[in-house]
Amino acid sequence: MSVETVPVYDAIRTLVSSLPHGQAAGYATGSGSIPWGAAEWAAHPGAIRIDQSPDAHDKTADILDVETGAATVADCVPWVRAAAANFAAKTRPGQRHPAIYVNLSNLTPVVSSLAAAKITGVSLWIANWNLTQPQAQSMVNLASGPYPVIGVQYHNAGLYDVSVFSKPWLDAVSGPAVPPPPADPPPPPHPGLVYVALGKVPVLHPGTNDAALPHWYVHRVQAILNGVYGTHLSVDGVYGPASQAAVKALQGHYHLPVTGIVDVKTWDALAAAA
Repeated sequence: MSVETVPVYDAIRTLVSSLPHGQAAGYATGSGSIPWGAAEWAAHPGAIRIDQSPDAHDKTADILDVETGAATVADCVPWVRAAAANFAAKTRPGQRHPAIYVNLSNLTPVVSSLAAAKITGVSLWIANWNLTQPQAQSMVNLASGPYPVIGVQYHNAGLYDVSVFSKPWLDAVSGPAVPPPPADPPPPPHPGLVYVALGKVPVLHPGTNDAALPHWYVHRVQAILNGVYGTHLSVDGVYGPASQAAVKALQGHYHLPVTGIVDVKTWDALAAAA
C-alpha cells in the first residue's frame, strides 16, 4: 500500500526566513548559526527537530543527524534507546518516533549497528542528491522492513534542502505529558477566559513576573503560545527572553509591530488564537 508523502524543507537558523511555506525541519542542537531559537520554533509549529550535536545529547529530538561534524555511528544505539523511551513517556509532547538521518556512505554501518543491538523499528531519513523527486517519493512509498525509509533528502536548493517524508510518520506524535500535581497557588483558568472576563489587561514588558500582578497574565501568554503555536515555553509566569522571542514571532505573524511587548493589539491576537 502506498504511503502518503509531503515535501519537507530544512535550513539552519540564519536561513529560516528562506524556507517555503509547508512542513519545516530545524536543528535543535548544533553550533554557531545552525540551531534554531525560540522564535524559529514558534514560527514553524510542528517542525521536525534534528539533533546535530556531536555528543548526540538531545534525546527528545525526532531525528539524529549522523554525518561528519555531527553524531557518529556509535551514537545511534544509545540515542535511539533513550529517544524511544522519551517518546513512550511523552517527555516532549509532539516528539516523533526516533529516526536517523544518514547518507548512503553511512547507511550500512548505521543499520548494522542497530541490528547488532537487536533494535528494530527505527526509521531512516536518507540523503541522496542524485535522485529525482519521483524516485525519492517512490522510496518512501515502498518502504518496509525493520528500518523503513520515512524521508529522502534529494535536492539542495541553496538556502535550504528539500525532502519528501512519510505523512503517517510526521503525524504520529507523542501526546501531552502527564501534568504534575497542581502547585500552590493553583493553575489559572483557560487562557481565553481570563482575557474575556477581565476586559482590560496590562501591558507586559520583558522581565514582568506574575508574582507582582493580581492575575496570571504571563502564564496566559505562555499557555496560549504553547497550545496554539506549539512552542515549548516554561509556563512559569516570568516573561523572559524565550517568551519574548515567541511573542515577537506571533506579532510578525499578525503583521503587528515586532516589539516583544504584549500590548493591547497583541492581547487581541492572543485572544483570537486561543
